[in-house]
Amino acid sequence: MMRWTAALVQMALEEAAVDRNLDRALDLAAEARADLVVFPELFTTGYALERAAELARQGPGALERIGRWARSNGVRVAGTLLHPWAGGVSNAAFFVEADGRVLDLYPKVHRFRPMDEHRYLEAGASPRVWDTSLGRLAVAVCYDLRFPVFCHRLALSGAVGLIVPAEWPRPRTRHWEVLLEARAVEGAWWVLGVNRVGPGRDARFEGASRVLDPWGRVVACLGDEEGTAAAEVDPALSAGARACIPVFEDRIPGLDDPAPLP
Repeated sequence: MMRWTAALVQMALEEAAVDRNLDRALDLAAEARADLVVFPELFTTGYALERAAELARQGPGALERIGRWARSNGVRVAGTLLHPWAGGVSNAAFFVEADGRVLDLYPKVHRFRPMDEHRYLEAGASPRVWDTSLGRLAVAVCYDLRFPVFCHRLALSGAVGLIVPAEWPRPRTRHWEVLLEARAVEGAWWVLGVNRVGPGRDARFEGASRVLDPWGRVVACLGDEEGTAAAEVDPALSAGARACIPVFEDRIPGLDDPAPLP
């Protein structure tokens, strides 16, 4: 299993300013020099959800631009943006391959009611794992992180890493850090957590983006300002952690967790 480099792109956002946010994101990504760059949740719009229907119409065009950038730079890209879905709008996670192809969209399953996601966004129906050129990777978007069975099911699929784009506000930054560590240990996999920074409409975001290895150790992290952090991901470390503590083999199906994804 080949090693590869992941870069977290932690950025401040301008509400509803799709082009300016995307310009800034790609500028930061270009500085990172990684095999995969990961942007925060809704990095092109922020939480301008009352304009979700309008802004989602720009989602496909933003993905096309990301695809062109990925192809030109030979870099994979992940994040989330507002995108048309099921006759409405979803908070859609995406993975773009180095050749510019969009592998799949994952509409966020768990909508965060305190930020009115249930009013403006359609919920996804199922988890996602992506078979990428870097290996099998899973995605959980922000609030999804609080659902351990959901995340455990993703780990059971054989994914070696979990991508977590988020807009996690300041009063609960410690929750973000603890949950990322817990999910890394429980899944015995790499966790790439990317958060927003700076002021929002009703909250402030403190970043604390980080890469954790399959033993729950923080191997790269950021503070509360814009920037990038990179780490080498070794998939063999996940296999080693799972072999050392065989939780998945010792689980009792139907009692400890649901069936794994196909």
